[in-house]
Formats: sequence, C-alpha cells, structure tokens
Amino acid sequence: NIAPNIAPNIAPNIAPNIAPNIAPNIAPNIAHDKAGRFYGRSLWNGCGGDRLRSSLRQHKCPNPHPKLHLPIHRLIRGCIQFISSSVIFNSSKQQFPKEQKIIPTVFLLEFRECSSTLPIVMILCIDAVLTDEELESIATALQTAPFIDGKTTAGWYAQQVKHNMQLEGGTVAEDMRSLVMSALQRNALFQMAAYPKVIRPPLISRYTVGMSYGSHVDNALMGGSFPMRTDLSLTLFLNSPDAYDGGELVIEDTLGHHPFKLAAGAMVLYPATTLHRVAPVTRGTRLVAVTWVQSLVRDAGDRELLFELDTARQSLFQNHGKTPEFDRITKCHANLLRRWVEL
Repeated sequence: NIAPNIAPNIAPNIAPNIAPNIAPNIAPNIAHDKAGRFYGRSLWNGCGGDRLRSSLRQHKCPNPHPKLHLPIHRLIRGCIQFISSSVIFNSSKQQFPKEQKIIPTVFLLEFRECSSTLPIVMILCIDAVLTDEELESIATALQTAPFIDGKTTAGWYAQQVKHNMQLEGGTVAEDMRSLVMSALQRNALFQMAAYPKVIRPPLISRYTVGMSYGSHVDNALMGGSFPMRTDLSLTLFLNSPDAYDGGELVIEDTLGHHPFKLAAGAMVLYPATTLHRVAPVTRGTRLVAVTWVQSLVRDAGDRELLFELDTARQSLFQNHGKTPEFDRITKCHANLLRRWVEL
C-alpha cells in the first residue's frame, strides 16, 4: 500500500538528481570490475531500482549487475525509509594524501517501511587491506603450517555447525596475527568506521571441500579472564575467489541473506549481532582471517552516523577546503564523539 501512493512521488526526484552524478564514479571502480570481484547485492526493491539501473546503463556503466548493492544513509520521506545496509569502497584504484581523505562511492538503493524497531545494519567492504607482498608472504607461510580442528575456538552451540580448520598456535600464527593487526591499524577506512578500542587476536581459518560454518551469532563476550564486548566482526580474505567454489560469507538481516566473496586482501566489516554463515566449499581451498572488535562507540546506529558525518566533512574539505560549513560539521562530529565514546 505504501509504494503506489508515496514511492512514485519520491523516486523521480532521486534518480535525476543523484544517480547521474554518481554513476560515472561507479563504472570504473565498482559496477564493472575486470578482476570479476563482487562486493554485495540488493533486491532492488521498490520503483527506484529500475530507474537507478537504467541510469547506470545511460552512463555506459558496462554490465551493471542486477543485484549490485550500493546503499547509503537513512532518509525519511513520508512512510518510506532508505536504510543503509552496506557501503562499498575500492581503495586499490585511489591514491590518498597523507591525511587519507576517504570518499566512499555510495548512493540510495533500498525502500523500506518506517519502523523504529528495524535494526540499522552497516556492512562495509574494504579492498586492498593487505598488499600483494603480504598476501604472497601469507600464502607461502600457510603452505606448510599446521592446522587444527576449528571447533576448539567455537562456542558450545556453534561447535555443532562449525566445520573448518584453524592455524595452530606457534611462531607462524603469531607472525600472521601481527601482520593482520598491522594492516588493520594502518587502514584509515577501518579506523573511521569501527573506532576500535580492542581487537581480538585474529584467527586464520581454512576451508577445504565439504567444509562450512552453519548459521550462528558470535559470542557477545570473548577473552576469558580479560573479556571484551564484540561489537563488530570482520572477515579478511587471504586467497583469490577463483581458488575455490562456494565458501561465501552469508550475512542475514531483515532484507534477506547477503553473500560476500571478495578478492584476496579485501575485508568485510559487519555487526557481530547478525546471524551469519559460511557456505560449503565445493572446490579448492578458502583461506580467511577473522577477528572481532570492541568499539569505542557501542551503538551501531551511532557509529553509522559518525561515519557518514566524517565522510561528508572530508568530501567537503577536499572539494572546497576549510569553509565555515566544514567547521560546523567538524564541531558536530567532535561533540557527538564526546557524547558517545566509552573510554
């Protein structure tokens, strides 16, 4: 009942004003990737989907995937709410100055009925977290490294559905953890989205043919004698998606099930509150690093607002320099941090 009455009046204003300005930036970076990388999907619900897809074609965006997922921030128009489910970012093709200004390419996509009970889920895909040299070093080290049953690090209920192998503790494991932690610490986009307070030592997981990890939610507390709250989970892909079939990370939310299978060195950052699973591997070997983050900002909606404000102010600074508008947005961002950060 909502779409016929409201959406038709909204969608015509969205596509002409937003999609044409963004589509040229999408084509080279996301919609058509020569390496065949796929960064997410959407159901393209509502009357806006066809119009946006048409806009991509008009701007000669080659082979736009019918389920390419590129949503952004929440906007409310009547009873329609555009909700951010993921942000897609490809840093491998961009060079940042020392300040590392982050300007993700995002635009409106999904229609959703307004409800204060609907969760806000921001899923962030970040490319090139690891360098080619680091990936090569990891691949060499893992060829002869010992792996053990992954059930040893699963909760009592997750053990029933966890079927994988994990790198055994030792020198190789410590080297891998140090390498991954260094990559996370230097990644400006991860720092901007997660506000990490504590990061668990990463686990290196291996899936061969027949292995999978059934639907589960991560433990709310980890760390034994020194517990941490798990606000965010992340999966960092260590080998090429061409090296195996299946093995997608599938994250569930109120819109459905969203599979992710990224390029080597890319990462998915998502709320630890979600149900998720790893689909069975049917060919080859899947290698990933996984870990969990306690954020300085507990609430996922607050983190998303801070992320969007930071993105907007950096874009404003890059395009117009230090203006009064930039100063006001910076003041709001800083004062929201003061309100929400838990030290």
